[in-house]
Amino acid sequence: MASVLDQPVHVEDDDDGERTLRGRRRTTLIFTVVVSLIVAVAFVEALLDLPGYGVDSATSSASRGDDTLAVRYARVTRGQLVSPLEVRVQRAGGFQAPVTVTISSAYFNLFITNDLSPQPTFETSTESSDILTFDPPPTGEVLDITWDIVAKPSGWFGSRTGRVTVMGEDGRPTASVSFHTKVRP
Repeated sequence: MASVLDQPVHVEDDDDGERTLRGRRRTTLIFTVVVSLIVAVAFVEALLDLPGYGVDSATSSASRGDDTLAVRYARVTRGQLVSPLEVRVQRAGGFQAPVTVTISSAYFNLFITNDLSPQPTFETSTESSDILTFDPPPTGEVLDITWDIVAKPSGWFGSRTGRVTVMGEDGRPTASVSFHTKVRP
């Protein structure tokens, strides 16, 4: 027994068939152009190392006195991607006392923070900063601090400026670095 489902449908046979066919062609063309542009942007980013997809990082540094501070951070990231935030404190002659580092707490509003390594021996916060105190590294002149952070899912573009400061033994800032991260949807 034959049914309506067994019969082919011809758009051209309808009264509005030509208009429907033009609409389908236009939709297909628009879809093809959009997908081609996305692929082209990804290719150009990979070829020229331009920020477009994924995570693009940068490093900023500052020195003052015996202290050198370097911060590696995500310059551009996307929601739900692991993003770098690494702080390196280097002190000529090594560390004789605990190391205190402050970081802008508002910066972390863009991220989900999973871990901090090494763990601080003492931490507190003010209205604008997290203050972390670390034991001096057992050997050497370098203390590396790494945050395990993931950019929060975002429906729109967001950005934040962060600031990391190393405090001297007298409680005064010795080196400070500002950095800016953009989160794209």
